[in-house]
Amino acid sequence: MGTALVPWWVLIGLLAMSSLAVAAFVVLPLYRWFRGYRAKQVLGEVRHRLQMPLPDFLLTRRRVLADRVANDPKVLEVIDALSAEPGASRQAIMRRAYKIAYDVVPSFNPAFYFRLGYWMARSFLRSLYKVRLGYQDHAALGRLGDDISLIFMLNHRTNIDYILSTYLTAQRSIMSYGVGEWARTFPIQPLMRAAGGYFLRRESDDPLYRRILQRYVQLATDAKVPHAIFPEGQLSRWGGLHEPRLGLLSYITADYDPVRSPDLVIIPIGTNYDRVPEEATVIAHADESFVGRGRLFVIRVGVGFLARTAFELLIRWRRPFGYGCANFGTPISFNAWLRDHWVDWASLDRAERFHWLQRFGAHFMTEIAGLIPVLPSSALCTVLMDARDEGSGDILDEDEIARRMRAAWRRFGDAGAHIYLPGGDEDRAIREAMDTLRRRKAIVRRNGGWHVPEKQWTWVNYCGNSVRHFLTGESAIAPRSLDAHALE
Repeated sequence: MGTALVPWWVLIGLLAMSSLAVAAFVVLPLYRWFRGYRAKQVLGEVRHRLQMPLPDFLLTRRRVLADRVANDPKVLEVIDALSAEPGASRQAIMRRAYKIAYDVVPSFNPAFYFRLGYWMARSFLRSLYKVRLGYQDHAALGRLGDDISLIFMLNHRTNIDYILSTYLTAQRSIMSYGVGEWARTFPIQPLMRAAGGYFLRRESDDPLYRRILQRYVQLATDAKVPHAIFPEGQLSRWGGLHEPRLGLLSYITADYDPVRSPDLVIIPIGTNYDRVPEEATVIAHADESFVGRGRLFVIRVGVGFLARTAFELLIRWRRPFGYGCANFGTPISFNAWLRDHWVDWASLDRAERFHWLQRFGAHFMTEIAGLIPVLPSSALCTVLMDARDEGSGDILDEDEIARRMRAAWRRFGDAGAHIYLPGGDEDRAIREAMDTLRRRKAIVRRNGGWHVPEKQWTWVNYCGNSVRHFLTGESAIAPRSLDAHALE
């Protein structure tokens, strides 16, 4: 038997085709089997300890879920209307609908969420912050039943909020987030999908996209998938809260029937941090909009954020950003709120419903404002702001700072704020607050006391604004037109 000689390009082609065959018929099936096996194994371990059952809807494969949403009767109505326009192709519109749906829906992976993702969140958070779970209404949270649709509403101080809230609730429930344009970069996008996040474009005017997003959140809510929503729709640029955007909530409640639908239950959450990694970018662009700045801008900002964070970790080793804390408030039943206000939801037209949603939004935003933790650094910043407003001089010695801090904590307590004191020790809290601001160079030694450099007042205001509403009695919610002057 002789030796057969083949050209090198034929050999390469044969090797490529055999590799593809092995990947298609061996590697991928084994991967899918292992992924499904691990998912079932993890589900068997976590189902018994989750307070809220894990919905089967969220476990549906991404392609199947996208097909279901794209072929929803209400989506087909929009497709019919668009295909009736001159020159329109129904087949092309259907393909676009499926593409949009596939882009929106998540690809939830229980093994990632409860194992790798939880470990990543825990490790990352604990490398940056001393994480604390503050106040919880244990009794009310323990009374939550299975026949509800749960919505977590959070203030938005930093993108760390996603990680902090997921980490703190992983033993009780999952959180499915609506994720904005900032996360459409590798490797964030696949990680957010695996964690149950669905992607949205807040400023899109495409009627097909908006209907598909609406139907997804409605189907997920009907299936009792716990949502997590940042009603402000953006990071806080002045330290306090912004007016809520109620688009997602209006989608969720558009077909809501107080008699037949599961009760919507809002859990308000207030978060606060000694420092946030994005503060330099947020403060520098306080009078600008990030919408439409483009992917290159997002990537540039993201790279800068990661570089600053890595630098802090290298020079401080661990927990360079101080404390990160969250408070969980009393659940708010949408049904009960409607009854208390004598609102017949089913009989209202669209304008009337949005009016009542605005009132409901003001209610839960007030609850969120009352839950924002008072941390040592934010309390010290309010002290410095008050001293400046009083004209008490721009230099305070340590005894005067300590006296004012203790007085501020009494005022916070009288206002019903939730104060976090490390170890319950006021002296320790004062030392740690001073250390945080000193490392941030927000205060410097001058003439035997402590002085705030003029260029650092923007950050001091940003930090203090998160809790100053407790002391002033003013609204913590700023109008959306707020400009950078609020930081001056």
